[in-house]
Amino acid sequence: MNNPYYLVCEDLECVALAHRLIQFTGSVRLLNNHNTLSIPYLYLDKQGLAICSQRFKPLYVHKIYEKMAIRSNRLGTELLIQAIKIKNQFKVTVLDLTAGLARDAMLIALYGYDIVMIEENPLLATVIYYAILNNFLPVNMKLIYANSIDYMRNNSLNYVEVIYLDPMFNYSRYSKAKKEMQLIQDLLQILPSNNNDDREMFLLARALAKKIVVKRNNKQAIFIPDVKPAYSKIGSNIRYDIYINS
Repeated sequence: MNNPYYLVCEDLECVALAHRLIQFTGSVRLLNNHNTLSIPYLYLDKQGLAICSQRFKPLYVHKIYEKMAIRSNRLGTELLIQAIKIKNQFKVTVLDLTAGLARDAMLIALYGYDIVMIEENPLLATVIYYAILNNFLPVNMKLIYANSIDYMRNNSLNYVEVIYLDPMFNYSRYSKAKKEMQLIQDLLQILPSNNNDDREMFLLARALAKKIVVKRNNKQAIFIPDVKPAYSKIGSNIRYDIYINS
């Protein structure tokens, strides 16, 4: 099997939706059973779309976003919103170069900012697309399936107010990482990121945005060692490093 990205659908009533999902990226292969799979995959049945891994029971996508919706009642206290927010400006567009499961992007959208998400992992992009189709995400969220660097290089992009970067935390030393985070790590092992691209992605982002926000674990160094942030918003475990273009 040369294609490592799979969506399994064993229910004939769900096949039409399964085909629609795999067409979004064109990179996910549809299977009618999971018996031969030893790698993470997506599974579609009457309960919805699930992320599956040998390490966990299936995690249904709708449950991920139900939890996020609960947090919308206290958006003003979210450290992410404090980092993203532009004072006295209500019409703001945010470009999220590392969408993941779009959990942070959802909070930003619920706050009222328009957000464009870039995701290159076909399985993660399919999860977000499914969430959009089923109205689990706010309408002011747009998804683009692409490599972030290629997208910034090859498109005539308008200047945006904020670019958000969430390079994956190194959770290898943290056994208590949330299930969702560990599942993302499982999926990303199929398409590992290239840390050598971090600097190029950051520099391209600086040319496109007034403000760049980078999410870091508090034990991690700044994202690009020789470029210091203007300031940081620091929580108990994570922080947001903020870079401002004059």
